[in-house]
Amino acid sequence: MAEASATGWQLSSLPFFAAPEKWSDRPVVFGSTPLARIYRALPLSYSLVGVLMYWYSDKLKLYDPEFYWQALGFSLMAQGPVSYLADVHAYGCTIANSNWKRIDIVLAPTLTFLTSIVLITRCWLGHMWLPPTTVNVWTAGCVVAVASKCVGAQASHRKSTSIETLMLWANLWHSLPVLASLIVWHLGSRNQSLDRL
Repeated sequence: MAEASATGWQLSSLPFFAAPEKWSDRPVVFGSTPLARIYRALPLSYSLVGVLMYWYSDKLKLYDPEFYWQALGFSLMAQGPVSYLADVHAYGCTIANSNWKRIDIVLAPTLTFLTSIVLITRCWLGHMWLPPTTVNVWTAGCVVAVASKCVGAQASHRKSTSIETLMLWANLWHSLPVLASLIVWHLGSRNQSLDRL
């Protein structure tokens, strides 16, 4: 770690790691504005997509019988409370003094990798069959969400960036599981015989 400090490299220098949050911003985060309410609610949408993935796992296996849909569903169910506790409950705390932030910093990138890179790659390699429109919408959603995460993280390193701007970027990032919920619901509830049309 001393070597990393000597060279100036830090984990926060990666494009998707934000600067430490300010404890003084908590009143805005816990305020009654629509932006703040959405900020507090969106982390729980990971659990929604997890429940839907678990609920529709038998139908999702028709698209890819080898993928671990139920395991991913359970992981996403857990990510909802972890994300809420890290991003809302522990807002203003550092990774050093928040167990939730330490869990989130491992679980969130892992699940993002599985639900974006792995699923899209499996489609492109022909291991998973999803309607092309679904793949394109999901790919675009992942790109927008990850770009929002990176832009918001970089903005957090500038002192002039307002908490409202940071919450807006975080909301765009946390909208990805809302899109995922709609896609899983659509795939799970549709007639399989129509999928190849």
